[in-house]
Amino acid sequence: MIAALKTILGRAVSEITGQQSPDIAIQSPPSGFGDFSTPIAFGLAKQLR
Repeated sequence: MIAALKTILGRAVSEITGQQSPDIAIQSPPSGFGDFSTPIAFGLAKQLR
């Protein structure tokens, strides 16, 4: 489940920021990004269920 959320979050991050490396974005998100990245990940996870 955690891995799935990381994958979903990584895709959301790469779509939002245009980055090609979602793993890097997860490990070192831009300042303030964490405030809305978690709701996005959980929102996408709910849609996939």
